[in-house]
Amino acid sequence: MSTGESQRDRLREVARKDTVIVIVSKHAISRFRERKVDKYYGPEERLIENIVVNTLRSGKVLVERSSFLVIASRYALACTVDERRVIIVKTVMRASDVLPKLEDRARKLRKSPFSGKNMVAILPRIRGGRE
Repeated sequence: MSTGESQRDRLREVARKDTVIVIVSKHAISRFRERKVDKYYGPEERLIENIVVNTLRSGKVLVERSSFLVIASRYALACTVDERRVIIVKTVMRASDVLPKLEDRARKLRKSPFSGKNMVAILPRIRGGRE
């Protein structure tokens, strides 16, 4: 990061806010579609928004140099915090695929700082609906 701030510092600043803004990338949307929840009927945008917010609130966080992972029971979100102190969800993975790769760093997982926070998820326009 050019300003000398670490992801950890930015994450702490975001966690102090009353309302956290989360932007979900188009790539993350397509990855959600690949891993869509079976037998869910309803607006896809609402489903993705709920998954992102609940994962951020209840997951475990691993902060790295330029990004951080949030891992919950089913999903793992790779995120960054930008200069505006907005969380950007870059991609989505299955937690079962990520956890075995983190064995050596598992002790660095921490409880999410977003538990109980108001969160606003912003999604790009989703075209095509369910596939």
